[in-house]
Amino acid sequence: MAYRPPSQHILKVDTRLVEIGVVVRDPRGHSVAGFTKDDFEVTDEGKNRDITAFSVESAAPLAPSAPPPAGPAAGNPAEMAHDPVSRRYLALVFDDVSMQVNELALAQTAAWRFLKDGLRAGDHIGLFTMSGTQNLGFTTDFPTLSDALGKLHLSGRTPDASGCSTMTPHEAYLIANRIDLSTLNVKVAETARCLGLHVPPDVIRWTDVLPEPAPGVMGLANAIWQQVLQSSRAALFTIDRVVDALAQMPAGRSILLASSGFLSGTLEQEMDAIIRHALHAGVVINSLDAKGLYTGAFSAEKGGGGHFDERSVANMQLISSASKEAPNDALASLAYNTGGLWFHNSNDLDAGFHELGMRPEVSYLVGFSPGEKSNGKYHRLRVRLKAPGHNTVQARLGYMAVEPAPPAAQRERRLDTLAAADTVVDEVPGALTTQPALSNPAERGVMAVFHVDIKQLHFAGTDGVRQQKLSLIAILLDTNGNFVTAKEGVVMLALKEPAFNGYSPDGMNFMLTLPAPPGSYRLRAVMEEGVDGKASARTLPVEIR
Repeated sequence: MAYRPPSQHILKVDTRLVEIGVVVRDPRGHSVAGFTKDDFEVTDEGKNRDITAFSVESAAPLAPSAPPPAGPAAGNPAEMAHDPVSRRYLALVFDDVSMQVNELALAQTAAWRFLKDGLRAGDHIGLFTMSGTQNLGFTTDFPTLSDALGKLHLSGRTPDASGCSTMTPHEAYLIANRIDLSTLNVKVAETARCLGLHVPPDVIRWTDVLPEPAPGVMGLANAIWQQVLQSSRAALFTIDRVVDALAQMPAGRSILLASSGFLSGTLEQEMDAIIRHALHAGVVINSLDAKGLYTGAFSAEKGGGGHFDERSVANMQLISSASKEAPNDALASLAYNTGGLWFHNSNDLDAGFHELGMRPEVSYLVGFSPGEKSNGKYHRLRVRLKAPGHNTVQARLGYMAVEPAPPAAQRERRLDTLAAADTVVDEVPGALTTQPALSNPAERGVMAVFHVDIKQLHFAGTDGVRQQKLSLIAILLDTNGNFVTAKEGVVMLALKEPAFNGYSPDGMNFMLTLPAPPGSYRLRAVMEEGVDGKASARTLPVEIR
């Protein structure tokens, strides 16, 4: 499975200074420079706030440090002096969990055209996925990017409910969070008709002792919503990890998130933490709705296993648009609140990738100190230019005013500590080596080989069965120590005496394969046994050809 090193960032919600990333755009969408602190006005829940922190971020190429040398007449492109090129780091993040097959295919094509036409000297592009299984570290190599982009595929979806009680994720959200009583009554009536029961309409209330089959409907809604929440938290976790990766880069840090959306209701604090993390790291998040244009049509056959009536149809029509828009809330919020762009309601994904792939030339960071004590509520923000005009202001829409909670005590695994270090540890009998990945000739990579001398390994167990657990981690780093990709594996051994005696002479080998483009790398390999807690770790140079 994919391995994600523990974050080096501790995200704390500190409302003593609220920071707001701001981009001012003209009517043509271009960022506008030249504004100062005195040009902006900030309101917090309608109250004016004094701006106590202000800075300007410019993405323009650096001016040459010395005048260009004298040479042939200007106008000869081959002999003209060039300004140094400023680097930028763009993370393309594909939601390989929520997208449909056709949505991913269209997004891949649009991204390929953007890379083909939009890359320039100094651009470093990384490819990341929500599942974390198809990542490519930042590179300037277009063929490698194109190859990795073409191999993207869907990695799983939230299973649909089937049977009498069918329910979409949005319906589950409305019912599990007690938002829409009408939807609960409709789903109960559908299920009752499917089961041949009679339930009078509009008699169920949130405070009632629920009659059959209402408990089953509520239980299904809660189960589906928990699945959706888990998937959405995983998506936010991935986005936060990408922000982590970009935070290590020197400048020009942005994300282009292509997704069909995911429900984020009740995850406001997690969203706010990511936004604050991105603001502190100077990362702009741009979001693209891969669904494109859609209609309000719905598939009636899916309603209640086919056991629907006029009320079912009316309710489906009522919430159809909201069910399409709700998954977009997270995408829009991440973009607007980090000073990014939100591309939606368009099938022209080519234009979307080109519009979002270019970072604003000028942005501003505005900060203020709230006067009141934190009240634990969401505060709406508004940033405006004092002088009227045709420019528009992009800024975060609000923040959570909660007191910073003390960090929860987390037991750090020795495995993670060793993975983050560069020391050599030799406690487990065996060896850590590498060899070229050979499983797929078309996919380059490296294989971490964990050799265990089992005749010297301490086992537990009874009834003639030797039991042991081996935890393995392989991390691929570039020559600068930046994270590229990683995997973690667990091996459970239960060896009877004949098997143990058969493996003892040569020992046992376990492998983790890491795909990566050609180049020079360092591989960090860590192995820990579960009986005595002994471990081995070392860092090995790797050349992928």
